[in-house]
Amino acid sequence: MGLPLAALLFLTAIPAAAAVGGDVTLLSEAMFRGRSISAGRPAARIGLSYDDLAGPYAGLSVTGVLAEEGEAQLLSVQEYAGFAHRLRPELTLDLGVVNTRYSRYWSGDRRAGYTEIYAGLIGRRFNGRVSLSPNYLRHGRKAAYGDVNAILVSTDIWDVSAHGGVLLWIGGSRPEGARSAQYDWEIGGGPRIGQFRIRAAWVSGGPNDDYYHGGVHHRGRSTISLSASF
Repeated sequence: MGLPLAALLFLTAIPAAAAVGGDVTLLSEAMFRGRSISAGRPAARIGLSYDDLAGPYAGLSVTGVLAEEGEAQLLSVQEYAGFAHRLRPELTLDLGVVNTRYSRYWSGDRRAGYTEIYAGLIGRRFNGRVSLSPNYLRHGRKAAYGDVNAILVSTDIWDVSAHGGVLLWIGGSRPEGARSAQYDWEIGGGPRIGQFRIRAAWVSGGPNDDYYHGGVHHRGRSTISLSASF
């Protein structure tokens, strides 16, 4: 779930009523902000969500990864909660907080996590968000992330969407060799068949390469996912 892009596609499909739902997604590789968080290995995610017409929403997702040993292992747990306030018919203010924890099986090879607060705007075919974290993957490492997502094409059975984001290190020590600003982008799409969605995407970013398991990996890569909602 590049999380912001998935949130955009999900929010545009929510009916005007309180709802409890969920999804199961198979991923060729778990990506986040232009980097692999599953060390290039396949992953699976299950999510549950609640959305209220009055504005509050919350959710939980758990992601597993096929580890190098060939066994399924817990990759991450994420919780989020927020409030959406409609400013006008096609524009909504979105405020919330997200907390994510990674096991040692993610690309960083050690337990890590972060909490972010965010504020954004959601339109009929776009959203934009600014997120702030006081402890981004390491205590005292402050970061800000801004992103814009757009639905480029949308039909009853097909959609194409794009994402662009910039990460800024704004306090504390940043990762060794990392620039003060990093960027990522993604473009992809696919068909919807009932409750099922297939999506292929190209993900990239810079200026640094990706790095995991002691090796350097180019950040440009293709991904594919299959999800089912319930």
